[in-house]
Amino acid sequence: GRPTNVVQLDRGDELRFVHRACFADALVVASARGNVLCVPIGMALPSTGLRARGKLAVRLSGEDWVAACVVARHPDPNAKLEMERKTRTLTPYQLFARERGCGVTRAMQLWQYLSPEEQQRFKDMSIELRRTRPEATTTTAPRFAGFLQDEEDA
Repeated sequence: GRPTNVVQLDRGDELRFVHRACFADALVVASARGNVLCVPIGMALPSTGLRARGKLAVRLSGEDWVAACVVARHPDPNAKLEMERKTRTLTPYQLFARERGCGVTRAMQLWQYLSPEEQQRFKDMSIELRRTRPEATTTTAPRFAGFLQDEEDA
């Protein structure tokens, strides 16, 4: 097939992981600070040629780096990939982050300094949104149907 550029290495970057995978597999990348990204291989590959910069999937902070990278094999390498989207209600952390105007990671750090009453206010907001405004939800990234499971689906 036609070669593609999946990762653009910038000056100072180092290529540390190379894996063979098929379109039915998923790439799992973990950072030193505990962030994990799971991307279906079929979605990770750009549709452009070698001169493309690739797709930005995650941006790491200055004190974080990619610590591990593995391929999660689909049981059937010839499986037809069906993408699905799952809708979830906004969490108390996400509501807190929106009110504070910060990212979810920073909101989680600040969350511990809230009083139990303040935390409960955001929990109540999340429950109320779920009950009164089901359209006020966030949608996860596409997943492979039948491959990656949520805890509630298991």
